[in-house]
Amino acid sequence: MKFSFLVHQPLDRGSGVGGTTLFLADVLREHGHTVETHGLELSAPHEGLIAQLLFPWRVRAWIRDTAVDGTYQVIETSSGDLWSTSRRLLRRTSALVVVRSHGLEHLAVRARREGARKGEIRLRWRYRLYHGGWRLWEVRRSFTKADVVIVPNATESELLVRKWRIAPSKILISPPPAGTNFAVDHERQGTGTRVLVAGGNQWRKGSTEHVGIVREILARRDDVSVTWMGLRNLNEIGIELPESSAHRLATYDPQSGESMASLFDRHDVLLMKTRFEGFGLLILEAMSHGVVVVTSDVPGPRDLVIESTGFLSAVGDETLTLEQIERACEPETQGRMSRAAVVHARSFRPELIVGDYLALLLARQKER
Repeated sequence: MKFSFLVHQPLDRGSGVGGTTLFLADVLREHGHTVETHGLELSAPHEGLIAQLLFPWRVRAWIRDTAVDGTYQVIETSSGDLWSTSRRLLRRTSALVVVRSHGLEHLAVRARREGARKGEIRLRWRYRLYHGGWRLWEVRRSFTKADVVIVPNATESELLVRKWRIAPSKILISPPPAGTNFAVDHERQGTGTRVLVAGGNQWRKGSTEHVGIVREILARRDDVSVTWMGLRNLNEIGIELPESSAHRLATYDPQSGESMASLFDRHDVLLMKTRFEGFGLLILEAMSHGVVVVTSDVPGPRDLVIESTGFLSAVGDETLTLEQIERACEPETQGRMSRAAVVHARSFRPELIVGDYLALLLARQKER
């Protein structure tokens, strides 16, 4: 089959959505398919918000000028990018139209509005106009035009079926395939108390909660060391520690050259109190390396981290999170959960993810 992916993000292998799109294209090519990828460069020379606003119109123009008369068998777009393309034009392509959610905007907006209500963040007036307003309408309209809908978690699937009346037969709950940091049949040697903190200084990824948790766990246990990902220095998060524990907190700059796979292998526990996720690919990659995950009970992580493989707690529940980290550092608990995490991660191997995707496409083609 010939695929075209149109993604509302820059196509960069080091980025989240762009990187996973390029990797999915690579895997499909390995299966003998032809794949083209188009990112935010379709909006060139514009950048920023203007590029985002223009992108659905550029997608419409691309389909009109390039994709009619059976050129492609599958056209996949990211959520919200088909709202301006008419159903008539989509029928002219004769392609299966796929819309993929990388994390439904409606759930993200709900979390940000709650954070603003609590005074944790401030939302600009233009956020309410576009990302928290018009964009939500774009997303819903795009999903209703799709032949196939890909969502990363069960909560999104339930929302699409219950509120938007999308047929369950059109929906596949599937994460993007994991890339080179995913370990296949990994065997972890030994246990330890090395904690990796994800998310840098982003509110969305739980940075404000992480500060209190890290300060407390280092004070409680002198055998724990912590590496905080995504920071060049600790001034970015404003954490202050006594001399007795400061030397046990280090930072990890993604530009350092060390691979994420190597980083996972030298840590035992991952702390990621994210406020909202589509899926949590970093969590899956860590689990594949046998790292015990302590994360938030939110859609995405909730679908991935089952009881025997890691720990879930409510956003803001620092007391329970601290207890979970201590349990994750116990050798017997850690060893058991580490082995279970590796086994569970195997069910998300890239070839299985892509196999399910292709199977649904073939089934929908036969129904047309």
